[in-house]
Amino acid sequence: MKNRIYSLCALLCIVLSVSCKKETTEPASNLPKSNHTTARLSSEQLGYIAAVGDQHTKGLQYAYTFLVNLKSTSPGTFDSAIHLLPAVKNGIHPFYTNNELAWISNNSDTAIAYSDAGFDETTTIIGQDPYYWQSHQFWTPDQAPLLSATAQSLLDDLRGIMLDSAKTLEQSLDEIAALEVTANNNPTLDSQELGLVLTATSVGKSSLQYWLQHYSDWTQLVGTSVAWKVATNRTASACARNAGATDVGMLVGGSVTVGIASLFGPVTAVAAWGGIIGGAIGGSVSTAIITWILS
Repeated sequence: MKNRIYSLCALLCIVLSVSCKKETTEPASNLPKSNHTTARLSSEQLGYIAAVGDQHTKGLQYAYTFLVNLKSTSPGTFDSAIHLLPAVKNGIHPFYTNNELAWISNNSDTAIAYSDAGFDETTTIIGQDPYYWQSHQFWTPDQAPLLSATAQSLLDDLRGIMLDSAKTLEQSLDEIAALEVTANNNPTLDSQELGLVLTATSVGKSSLQYWLQHYSDWTQLVGTSVAWKVATNRTASACARNAGATDVGMLVGGSVTVGIASLFGPVTAVAAWGGIIGGAIGGSVSTAIITWILS
């Protein structure tokens, strides 16, 4: 946990220094259209929220394709964590440097730094406790004073939805949609924390959809997760949802670290958005490898 705090704080300096050198705004035409309507957030901010969910899904699929190609060209890499983990961590870097969105590719150093940090931190955290998120919030104890009680409650509700393997995907998505309405209608939640909650739900929805629909693709690729599930008495749904919780946890932690105001304040720190996308992707891929491939 301490490693997670310290490395994210160090990355804050990277984000701020890089974002000062880049354009701070991005044309709305280069952002996807959001399904949300709220007077408390600008159309640009809502566009970034939508982009996070969209790019997160594309990043996970990029990682999967990389793994497919790696198994074809270098199958022995899958026999050792020492070889596989760094290969995948570095293998997803081109997703950021060659990204279709200029505000990610132009700030790829920040996205890669956060992706690597998310990868390394979850390698440690999930390696020690595969179901870390069952007993931990999406923020660290040091970050708690930076979040209102209302924001903490909503994010904890989201964590519960993400991990509830008794529910179908459709039921979970409906519950997240209801949580978004609750957040938008809550007058005690300021605009910046509303943005954080909606960003978390954006990744939560895309993550649940991706992992619950593609869990079997990943396990068929690596072929060793069945023994781990039996040993830990975990269902496929629980395994998939655990990776999804990591996505959201790394995104929330990274967002609070870079400063919610840099994402939803008067001036947008574009590099910060690339950073939180990278952190979510890196953490999720690492979780999948550790709990499904190497266990």
